[in-house]
Amino acid sequence: MGGMKGRSGGARRNAGRPRKTPLERWLTGTGPRPVTAGTSAVQELEEPASEPGELPPHWRPETRAWHAAIVAEWELGDAGLALLRHAGECLNLEQECRDAIVQDGLMVPYGAHRKAHPLLQTAATARGQFLTLMCQLGFTR
Repeated sequence: MGGMKGRSGGARRNAGRPRKTPLERWLTGTGPRPVTAGTSAVQELEEPASEPGELPPHWRPETRAWHAAIVAEWELGDAGLALLRHAGECLNLEQECRDAIVQDGLMVPYGAHRKAHPLLQTAATARGQFLTLMCQLGFTR
């Protein structure tokens, strides 16, 4: 089998050399750096700066009415209200995607061809997340 270029058979680049320890890799700049004091390896997502009972300003009137009806009828704790808020975000996004799809059509121009509207996938994902959140809240059949 002539003409084969590169490594074959699973040979490693530095097969004859001993492997470096994590400390050696860090000292030479080829390994991961430790987290410095005062920083976190995991960044928390910041919630919008609003009051706990205040709804996001970008929500549609239908989403606001849905949220108000559930809050009025059911007693949810802080965790439940947070899940309900996220479910409202998903519902609002799915409704906006649906409106754009109705306006633009299921297929959109793509060069000389047509393809499925890109928001179809976004709407499906938002709908799935909405249903998952509602099941976590206990709203199942």
